[in-house]
Amino acid sequence: MNKLRKYLKIEADVEGMAAVHGCSMIFVYGLIQWLSGVKTIPFSIIFWQLMLGYAIAWTQKGLFLKERPYKKWEYQVREALWCMVPICYTLLASSVSHWFSFPLSGAAILFYAILFIYYVMLWLFLKYFYWRETREMNHLLEIRRKNIKNKVKHQELVKEGGRK
Repeated sequence: MNKLRKYLKIEADVEGMAAVHGCSMIFVYGLIQWLSGVKTIPFSIIFWQLMLGYAIAWTQKGLFLKERPYKKWEYQVREALWCMVPICYTLLASSVSHWFSFPLSGAAILFYAILFIYYVMLWLFLKYFYWRETREMNHLLEIRRKNIKNKVKHQELVKEGGRK
């Protein structure tokens, strides 16, 4: 049962990130198209972007799937891949499904640049969020250790007091 629970937690994390990635891509793509004078977006592009968001989320989760400390260089490589692989996936998906009239048009380059900035900023946010959460958890653990230590000392004093 623990493996199922662990898988469901991982899937829930991936689903959340997939939704954020998919909605971000659709919004940025739609905004750029709208600014370019295009008033509609084909459903097939929206579908591709949602599926791409899911694939990106799984890839990013897979990079840090082992819940263990990584060596510094290994962590840095995973960080870089976390930001770069989604752009590679996006370039591939957009060229295969023809999201832009010209693959290297100004709109396409702007789209890729905004998404790259989005992935870097999201990574920095998550890194900061988890760093603060880790600090807070360590602080709470330290308080708990002190309380347990004080409780043990108190119990020993009570026992000694009862013997006299």
